[in-house]
Amino acid sequence: MSKNNSQTVLKRIKVINYAEYPAGQIPRKAEIDIREEISVQEVTQNIYGESEIRQALQIVGKHTSEDELNCGACGYNSCREFAAALLEGKAEQPMCVSYMRKLAQRKANALIKTMPSGVVIIDQDLRIIECNYLFAQMMGEETKQIYEVQPGLVGANFRKIFPHSELFSEVLETGKDISNKKITLKNSVLSVSIFTIEENKIVGGIFEDITTTTVKKDMIVQKSKDVIKKNLETVQKIAYLLGENASETEIILNSIIDGFENDEE
Repeated sequence: MSKNNSQTVLKRIKVINYAEYPAGQIPRKAEIDIREEISVQEVTQNIYGESEIRQALQIVGKHTSEDELNCGACGYNSCREFAAALLEGKAEQPMCVSYMRKLAQRKANALIKTMPSGVVIIDQDLRIIECNYLFAQMMGEETKQIYEVQPGLVGANFRKIFPHSELFSEVLETGKDISNKKITLKNSVLSVSIFTIEENKIVGGIFEDITTTTVKKDMIVQKSKDVIKKNLETVQKIAYLLGENASETEIILNSIIDGFENDEE
């Protein structure tokens, strides 16, 4: 027997001798009954009327019988059981998956509509999932009028709305994003960025109208060319007065033109 075990035995013997219990009562029985009688209580379930159930269902966005998917993701067998649990305080709104999905979609739609750029989201069949008013406006008067009747243009054929839809097809197929692609649409110059949301299934596009900026650059380039032309004519007349200053002016103006033309490329 090890030293530790022997010490434990000795301690136990000391405790027993100190207590002076009769040998027949070692180990002694419990003097206090710690058992407890637990009575089974019947659980009563409240029964709610149709109007109460319907009101609870509307809280989670279920307004018709078609909205009652009975998917069971909340842990209840049916949407009506979930509604009853809501009324009893045993369930919460975020437990409904379809409700949370719709809520997230509404938030995304609100964000898209308030963006200062044209935004469109399309699926693998090149059908519009969602877009904002600015996108419809950029696509032309006809698309804008359709948007006013059907906000979001959900399900619309993207090929018929955007003539360069092959750019979106390319991103859907390759998964490679396109950034700041400049295209001409009617009388406008647009900068388009296309990105993957769900690979090979959903892509999004952001459109910026850069027509005004492009026109300003063209004007600056043209005016710079005019200045160079006039400057050279003047140089030819009074070359002996201007000397090297004319050459320096020409170099500076040419660099301005090259800079803007490189930006356009």
